[in-house]
Formats: sequence, C-alpha cells, structure tokens
Amino acid sequence: EYDVSALDRSLMVSAVFVGVTIGGLLGGIAGDRYGRRPAVLSSYFFVGLFGTLCCLAPGLYSMIFMRFLLGISFGVGVPSGMALLVEFLPTNRRDAVNNIVFAFFPLGEMFAALGCMFFMPTLDKGDWRPLCVWAAVPAYILFPIALLTIRESPRWLQINRRFPEAQEALAWLGKEESPTEICTPREMQPLGSAGERLRRMFDPDLRATTLGFCYFCIIANFLYYGQSYAQAQTFGGIEGSMDFVSPAGQLLISCAFELPGSLVAAVLIQSPWGYSRSLQAVLAVTFILCIMLITVDYQLYAVFVPASYVMKGVSSSFFVFTYVVMATVFPTSVRNIALGFCVSVGRIGSISAPIIFELVGEIEQRKHALFFVLSAIAAAGGILVVPYVPCEMKGKPLNDTEAAAGECGG
Repeated sequence: EYDVSALDRSLMVSAVFVGVTIGGLLGGIAGDRYGRRPAVLSSYFFVGLFGTLCCLAPGLYSMIFMRFLLGISFGVGVPSGMALLVEFLPTNRRDAVNNIVFAFFPLGEMFAALGCMFFMPTLDKGDWRPLCVWAAVPAYILFPIALLTIRESPRWLQINRRFPEAQEALAWLGKEESPTEICTPREMQPLGSAGERLRRMFDPDLRATTLGFCYFCIIANFLYYGQSYAQAQTFGGIEGSMDFVSPAGQLLISCAFELPGSLVAAVLIQSPWGYSRSLQAVLAVTFILCIMLITVDYQLYAVFVPASYVMKGVSSSFFVFTYVVMATVFPTSVRNIALGFCVSVGRIGSISAPIIFELVGEIEQRKHALFFVLSAIAAAGGILVVPYVPCEMKGKPLNDTEAAAGECGG
C-alpha cells in the first residue's frame, strides 16, 4: 500500500525495537521509583492502544512513529515484569516458573503467524490493517486480568521500608514470615537516584555481570529477531519450491519450533551442568545452524528450511535462557534498572538485524550468506565470553545487595 523499499520495510521493523530500547530504560527507572506493578500495567494498556492505532496510519512515516510508540509501551513493562516474577517466586520454583512464563512468548508469535495466515498468507500481499488489530487483542484481554491479579513485589516494598504493605503481599502469597526475613534492615541500602544505581551496576562487584549480560542480550536479540525477519523474507521467495504450505504457514511452523526450544532451556536450567556450560552448549549448536543457513543462497532448500525451523527453537532457547538467568543475577537494590539497561542495550541486536539483512541483500544482490556468517561470528563470540561472566545462581536465594551479589554470583 505504501510502495516501500526493502530498506523502508526494515526500518518499520526496527522502529519497534528503537522504542523498546527507550522503553526498557524508562521502565527500569520507573519500576524502581514507582514499583513493578504500575510499569507492567501501563505497558499492557499502551501496547493495546498503540497496537490498534497502527492500523490507522495513513502513511509510512506515521506507521513508523506508531510502531515506535508501541515499542516504548512494550519496553516499559519488560524489566519490571522480569523482576516482579523472580521476586515473588521461592528459590526452588523460580527457574521452572520463569520458563513456563517465557513459553508464552512463542505462543504469542504463533498467534501473530496465525493472523498472517488469515490476512496476509503470502506475507507480501493482503490486508495488513486488521492484522494490526489482531496483534493487539492479547493486550486487551490481559490488561484487566493483570489489573485484578498482579500485586506489588514484596522485595521492592521492603527495600523501600514499606513493611505493612510487604506483609500484605506476603500474606496474599500465603507466606507467614516477616518481610524483614528476606532482607534485614541492617542489610538494606537506599535505592538512591537513577544515576547512582547505574553507577553501582559498574562497580567491581557487578561490572562483569553487567557487561556480560549486555553482550548476551545483543546476541540473543540479533539471533532471535534476525532469524524471524530473515524467515519472513526468504520463505516468501521460495514459495514455488515449497508450495505444499503458504509462506505464512511456514512461519507458523517455524514459530511452533520455539516451544521445544523453551523446553530445552527449562531442561538445561534444571540440569547439573550449570548455567555457564549450558549457555556455551546452546551457542555451539547455534553456530553450526548459522553455517547451515548459508545454503539458502545455493537453493538447497532441503537443508535451509529444516535448519531454519531448528534455528528458531535454538535461538528461542538461548533467548529464554539468557533472560531467565539474567533476572536472578542482579541484587534487588539495582535489579530493575539493571534489567532495563541490559535489555535496552540488547535491542541493538534486534534493531540492527533487519537493517543488516537488507543491506547485505542489496550489496550482495539478494544473497544472504554474509548475514548468517555474521550470526555465526556473534554466537562464537558468546562462547568465548561466557567463562568471564558470573552467572551461577542455580539453587541460590536472590541477593538484595551488591556485596552479596559479588560473593554469590560467580
């Protein structure tokens, strides 16, 4: 409808992630200052609002702007949602429940792919405006449910010395202990300003953790969203060679492979291997699959298509693994802003992936091998970085102070 170029199309996709980057930073600050619950609720509300307004965009630039606002709305809720989840859960169920929650991520993608099958089965023709409304439906359903069921984090309440409210939150959970048993008054430290908390993230106790997970988030976003974008573009081009299913159908099948990817992440997180070895194992498989995806330039679709499906599962596994572990490694005093910072920095990967894919395609005359080579290099870099990042929190209670994180994170 807008008669856009391939680069314009990639900019429309990247606009969302630019918004998510800003939203993550704002959400990290807001979640520490005003609480986890308000950030999550506002995210649900505005995702529904701006997701619907996208269908009314009269032109390319208004669409980019609406998608930018949609990204901010989504990004605001991410760090607080991650922090709220781990701060409510007991240690022995933290990883398992976290994985179950992240399993809804591929379900959301499958819902979107199903909408593509209804409205844009070839992915390049069809009525995209109802598809925008379709994508906003989950936010409308989940907002009232969240409004009625989500409670404020007892850890956030007690670190802000709001003990009666923390006691109420614990009572709602069915716990009878005092909130001060989570973190004693002597251990508590004021949250401080946003600038002070950002500075503490780079103190010696947390520096390696912060930088390491920033890099892991960049890789996870580049691989996960880059693969999603690459599939949406390449599947449409091989429709004639795989006419047993539409391009949107292929996308749905690919999204379905993320569910076993989440299961693999759950198994690895619970395994005796530990977080570090598991991360390296997933990245090694990712490296091999990226090399296999180069076959798309040689029309070896019997290799490329199955490798794409498996890659979706493996990239999903790495994405889930990274975010589940990251939510546990930072202390309560900086957790929300640290998660917002790392998630926002990670969006460099999701912002750049569609643009790099299209630029490589233009330079290489619609060849994409270089994009997958870059993906393989990113995965190899992650394998080398893992040993230097303190992330072993398996079976350990959450830390509330930076000093405790420095002692227990490695």
